[in-house]
Amino acid sequence: MKKRSMTLILGSAFFGMIVLVEGQMIVEHVFSYTVPVSVFITVGGGIYFLYLLLTNRRV
Repeated sequence: MKKRSMTLILGSAFFGMIVLVEGQMIVEHVFSYTVPVSVFITVGGGIYFLYLLLTNRRV
């Protein structure tokens, strides 16, 4: 694997971790919810997946 690819993979993994931790802190402290951020991500991903299934009818 090239050095550029490794840098991009590590950078995006680090960025993803930071976004998830900050999102969890915002949900817990600012909005006072006890629901984990993963629930919001799953619901959003499910809605997007259904959108893709219903709009792409190419077989």
